[in-house]
Amino acid sequence: MRKVLMIVLFGLIFVNFLYPEYKQEITKYFDGRKIEKISVENVNGSIELKKWEKPEIYVFVKKTSRSQAILEKTDVIFEELKGELKIKVKKKDGWRIFGGSMANVEITINAPSPKNLSLSTVNGSVRAYEMEGDLNASSVNGKISISNHKGRIESETVNGSIYLSKIYGTLKGETVNGSINAELVDIGEHVELSTVNGGVTVQIENLDNAEVKAETINGSINIEELQKPMRRLSLKRRSVYFIMGDGSRKVDIETVNGSIKIGSSEKSI
Repeated sequence: MRKVLMIVLFGLIFVNFLYPEYKQEITKYFDGRKIEKISVENVNGSIELKKWEKPEIYVFVKKTSRSQAILEKTDVIFEELKGELKIKVKKKDGWRIFGGSMANVEITINAPSPKNLSLSTVNGSVRAYEMEGDLNASSVNGKISISNHKGRIESETVNGSIYLSKIYGTLKGETVNGSINAELVDIGEHVELSTVNGGVTVQIENLDNAEVKAETINGSINIEELQKPMRRLSLKRRSVYFIMGDGSRKVDIETVNGSIKIGSSEKSI
């Protein structure tokens, strides 16, 4: 076993020697008092956005690649116009990177709380913490994590799970291959959660005045933790429908291959 580990270690050292990792770091500051919207478009890499109490917006970008050429030809564009800060990762004009390859780009942002946020990447995760207002978060191959958010959320990925913690407001979460875990403190007018291959677990602290529909094709539904009075209850093995209070707020949950659990608790899931 020790001999195998030594061979693996030697192999890693040899690869790093032949193909060293090149990196470039970029730091930018912007006046947060003038910014109402932040838009980020990435390709290969993660996006992380956190709230802080300082008035400026801090952006840290880390580019890495095994190819110096690819690193240099992967560009990060910053544009500030009419109250919007745009950050976009793209290939430099007029240059074809080998087969379309691009460097890995990790984008970290600390900001006060702009009222409009748009965060998207293709290969990587999207994370947002302690923000307010409208938030659109999307990925193709990566997970979405949002916590302590007050406002409208639209989150979408294809190959990845969605994690939502301490959410206040209207919410839409969609994935294809992944689970959805949501802890909702106070729901807005409408909550929509859907996946194809994965389960959905939802904890809702305040479920008063809500109309709830949940459906699965291959799985079960569990609402045993809900202790509040319901009316027009329809409970089947793969679907459930009920109303609490006046039913003015809508909750729709669905999956194809997975189970659904709906509870009401102050504890995190």
